[in-house]
Amino acid sequence: MAVTNKRYIVDGALDEIGLSGYVFNLSGDDIMSVLRKLDGLVAVWESQGLTVGWVFSTDPTKTDPDDDVTIPDASLQALIVNLAVRIAPSFGKQVAFETKQTAIQSLNALRSAVVKIPQMQYPDNLPLGQGNKNWNTRYFLPSESITANSQELDV
Repeated sequence: MAVTNKRYIVDGALDEIGLSGYVFNLSGDDIMSVLRKLDGLVAVWESQGLTVGWVFSTDPTKTDPDDDVTIPDASLQALIVNLAVRIAPSFGKQVAFETKQTAIQSLNALRSAVVKIPQMQYPDNLPLGQGNKNWNTRYFLPSESITANSQELDV
């Protein structure tokens, strides 16, 4: 798990599009705008099932860039480059092809590392299908529950 702060992610994204903090003086409004876009990016990921452990601010107007965040290691690079792709047009910059490729690759790596596929069981009223039928049953059999170590398990 990477422990960092939001400012590190924002600075990395600005550096990726060529707006390094030591060269360009960005206003506080610019930083707050990037922070809101960062929260929006993570919110979109959360809606797609990519849970990275992000703690959202209760009031978006009072977001502190020095707030610590604890995120998986695989998500740090993905956050930086995908944020860079997202904020570049608002600063009048074009994103390099390599940055776009890195954004795609890091997001795919993050998806494979973080997304949890839920276990599913077929419902009892689902037909078996043409090649999977017994002569005496048309539907999946009901699941049986067993108890192991005082926990109920579905079989």
